[in-house]
Amino acid sequence: MLFRAPVLCMAASLLSAPLAAALPTTERSTLTARDDTQCDVNTNFYVCHINNFRGCCSVDPCALKDGCPDNKDDSSDDDNSKSGSDDDNDDDSSDDETEEPASCPSSGKTTKLFQPHMETLFVKPAGASISTPNLNISKSNTSEWQQTISWKLPSAAKDCKLGWDIPEERNFKSGNNSRVAVYDGDTKITSADFAFWPDTPGARSSPVGGVDCKEDLEFRLELVYNGEYVFLEQNEETGWWVEFSC
Repeated sequence: MLFRAPVLCMAASLLSAPLAAALPTTERSTLTARDDTQCDVNTNFYVCHINNFRGCCSVDPCALKDGCPDNKDDSSDDDNSKSGSDDDNDDDSSDDETEEPASCPSSGKTTKLFQPHMETLFVKPAGASISTPNLNISKSNTSEWQQTISWKLPSAAKDCKLGWDIPEERNFKSGNNSRVAVYDGDTKITSADFAFWPDTPGARSSPVGGVDCKEDLEFRLELVYNGEYVFLEQNEETGWWVEFSC
């Protein structure tokens, strides 16, 4: 009877060890709102910096050269993963090279461009950036995601303004203090407050401020406060925009 308790404790410890080892680490998964982290049963969400995998998987894919082994035949059509293959990288670079600047609006008119080119910057832990269509940033003590947004404007563009819109129906989540600083290079030029707007009904247009017009217009987005996040699914009427005339 005196040695039964230590034996039982040792058995419980041995049984629990494999379960703990199977869980994803905090660096490869996140609890904040994401556009592609709604995983099926028996899978978890991972972000792997070595093989550029991002998505749901039944095993930890971050040490595997080819990423997640699940449904490998359908990986090219899987919206929940980014394999980072050489073919994908070649396609992305060719798209960037052939991207044409926006056209000038008619005289006396303005045009508003949605759907900027966006790159997610893995600041902490450091990792290679990835292209993504949506606004998706977060900041905590252990991890930080920033993003860049960019447009190609005509050389005659003038009176440029930056802002963001949401229609009545949208996929939008944020924390309670989600103010986003907007940087031009290393200079902070303005900020945008996304807090509470996901729960506010109705459409909204939110001008952020005037910006210098450039043919290659790019800004960096960074959350001001720790423990915050913003996710907004972007399309032709939702998300960041730049408005200009010629």
